[in-house]
Amino acid sequence: MLFAVSLGLAATLGLLSGAGCAGDPARPTPLGSATPASSREDTPPSPGQRQEADARIAPISGQTQSQLVPTVEIPASPMIPVDLMRSPVVDPSADAAVITDANDDAARKAARIEEGQLYWIRYGCRGCHTINGFAAMAPTWKGLFGSEGALTDGTTVIADEAFIRESIIDPDAKVVAGFRPGFMTQDLADQLTPEQVEALVAFIRSVA
Repeated sequence: MLFAVSLGLAATLGLLSGAGCAGDPARPTPLGSATPASSREDTPPSPGQRQEADARIAPISGQTQSQLVPTVEIPASPMIPVDLMRSPVVDPSADAAVITDANDDAARKAARIEEGQLYWIRYGCRGCHTINGFAAMAPTWKGLFGSEGALTDGTTVIADEAFIRESIIDPDAKVVAGFRPGFMTQDLADQLTPEQVEALVAFIRSVA
């Protein structure tokens, strides 16, 4: 009798202990129970598991798991026109021509001034018109061009190219105050060509 009770108790304990085994498909794992460590290895999901996850998410959001990942669109850089990327074509001969013309123009002006200085000496102008600022028998040419001066008739005049040119050709037309008329050579206009007059004007202008 005692032996039969022991067998029954052992059987009961065996059934109770075997019902909780992981291999028993009839007994579900209780909610909130810990998952065995062997089943929690950090392994990437298989394609079948991803499809299963998409299938679970689709009824809720209407999208698959891959579609739920936000997409960032990077704006394209503005295209630069090809014409703006090309370097401008520079013609070296054009620049050389401009430099040459400038040098030629400067050379012509220098030659004209030197010619006027030669006439200042040749025709005796330097005997009365100094170029050092000292007024002797006639107004000095130093600082004359562009200046304003009084005339013997009480008016004033600007010593521009027109006034200087007239004073060379007709000395008594406008006489500067402080000097007397009839002193300068009256036939100088007959001795000088228009080109020589312009050379004298250029020289007077250069010592201003």
